[in-house]
Amino acid sequence: MMANLMTKRGCRSLRTGRLVLAWFTCLCGATIAEAAEPAPVEIVAGPHDRDDSLVIGRLPSKQRLVGLTVAKPSEPLVAQRIPDSDQYAWRLQRPLSAGETRQYRVTDLGQIELPDVTIDEDDEAIVVRIGERTVLQYNVATVQPPADLDPVYARSGFIHPLQSPAGRVVTAGFPKDHAHQHGIFSAWVRTEFEGRTLDFWNQRDRTGHVRHLSVDRVETGPVFAQFDVSLEHSDRSDPEQPRPVLKETWTVRVYHSAEPFLFDIVSTQTCIADSPLHVQEYHYGGMAFRGTTQWLDRPDAGFLTSDGHDRQAGNHTRPKWVAASGPVDGAHCTLAVLDHPANFRFPQPVRLHPSKPYFVFTPPSLGAFALSPGQPYVSRYRYVVHDGPPAADDYDRMWTDYGAPLIVRPVAGTPQE
Repeated sequence: MMANLMTKRGCRSLRTGRLVLAWFTCLCGATIAEAAEPAPVEIVAGPHDRDDSLVIGRLPSKQRLVGLTVAKPSEPLVAQRIPDSDQYAWRLQRPLSAGETRQYRVTDLGQIELPDVTIDEDDEAIVVRIGERTVLQYNVATVQPPADLDPVYARSGFIHPLQSPAGRVVTAGFPKDHAHQHGIFSAWVRTEFEGRTLDFWNQRDRTGHVRHLSVDRVETGPVFAQFDVSLEHSDRSDPEQPRPVLKETWTVRVYHSAEPFLFDIVSTQTCIADSPLHVQEYHYGGMAFRGTTQWLDRPDAGFLTSDGHDRQAGNHTRPKWVAASGPVDGAHCTLAVLDHPANFRFPQPVRLHPSKPYFVFTPPSLGAFALSPGQPYVSRYRYVVHDGPPAADDYDRMWTDYGAPLIVRPVAGTPQE
């Protein structure tokens, strides 16, 4: 059956059907589409060597999926359109050296047989898989803490579990030492709203609350799967009259990468109250990661930053990436998070906890700022999850692809739409 791009709300699950014309016909050199001569584009490496890079750029097409071919040697690729844009995403199949370019011809694929990155969605959660392997779960419904913890720690709107390609869980949902930390989550700590102090991070204070609001889009495909969700940050200082303060949207895009797992989160926070939310200077708060409790009190678990620092030397430094790693079920695995150069106060300071397996990108450590009504606050991060110890050279290469990406442009002298 033909792939359906978007689920309607209320569907219990989604597993997008395969696109239907054989992909191997492309590999065997069969005609992809007998349409008008496609307009060529080229990618530009710039000053960096490129290898296995994600490429995102504009292509002269309006199709959901297009083929990309190179004259010599033959290299059929599939590019998938990013929702609500004229941008496409694909993977570089052969290395491209610094200063080099590569030309592609863009062709319509028609119907092809391709494995998708899949999404299962129900009233409880969104689960993303590559083949039979689970990548992550975003929690739609409120998840209750274990019975021996205060119910105040119940939470929705966070990612847990997050798994390595070998199936090892690298996050914690309700760690007893810090039960307010939930996998991958977003919250400010010391804020002021209309003269009241609100804390959206420390749930026991009962002044601020973050919850899942809605699932806005679900899409799958051979290059990536994506879901868009909305969250609400509310003032609970008066429990009888809770007031929404921020609306946050997450766009989570999981790429078809078997090892490592690779996904992006774009968070957009908008103040929806009449008054601004003032984020006060504080040593933590922002987009956070809480690692598995198996990394507690382990000398072989820790952090590494792009500057080569560990948890002691790296706290409140401003690296381009941070990696957390350690043994899980007897084998080492790692999560790294890359900070995007468009982020506020890039490179953002990171809080590396001195003993717990959590870190957070925390721009308020540099001073207060305001989230004003109608002015979006956008944050972008790329996540890399793999088995084995940290791989600094790979993270550096991936950060270059993320922060200084390949350029996609029309070939000079060719007409464009």
